[in-house]
Amino acid sequence: MCNEDDESSQVYSGNVKDVVRAVDTALRLTEQLRLALQRVPRQTPRWEVATLARIGSLYDCIWTSLRQAVPSYFTPQQAALLTKLQTTVMHLNNINGTSPPQTQINATHNLVRAKWSEAKEKYLDVLETKMVRDYVTAALLARRYALDGFSFTRAHARLPVVASILGDEKMARLLADVIDPTDPEPDPTKRRRVAYRQGAFGVGP
Repeated sequence: MCNEDDESSQVYSGNVKDVVRAVDTALRLTEQLRLALQRVPRQTPRWEVATLARIGSLYDCIWTSLRQAVPSYFTPQQAALLTKLQTTVMHLNNINGTSPPQTQINATHNLVRAKWSEAKEKYLDVLETKMVRDYVTAALLARRYALDGFSFTRAHARLPVVASILGDEKMARLLADVIDPTDPEPDPTKRRRVAYRQGAFGVGP
């Protein structure tokens, strides 16, 4: 489980299959927690902000753990089979007096590496969207109601770090269609959207 005060305290390890399984499990548990918290009746602003900040920090933890992950591309069984295949190929080609052809083996490695890179980027995109929106919404509500405390300051402290990693362009894109939760306009279609200020993290009408 992610530490509440340190989203970077864990890194997913193992092979690609292990990492994907860990991310899927973490995402499922986080979504279950979100749904459970949303079912709690009569939520106060403090409760809502604390919930958003905590859920955001869980997405942050998964995101950070995945970004730092450097998994092996094959399970131990697959690696053993590839080593055996490579040894066999080298033996046969030594008998024939030719250089061992690495084309197929290298192609296999490259294919797995490309698939992992593609899957990782898709996971990161999902996590970044959820994390940034929860953090920003929590920060806006906390400022609107002058709330303080660890749950709120943590989200505020992490936002500049996240923004510096993602960059202004991506932050603006992630927030482009997010409704400002502090806008009192009763018609949701007329409420203003969150505006991301270039440079240091900032939100405003």
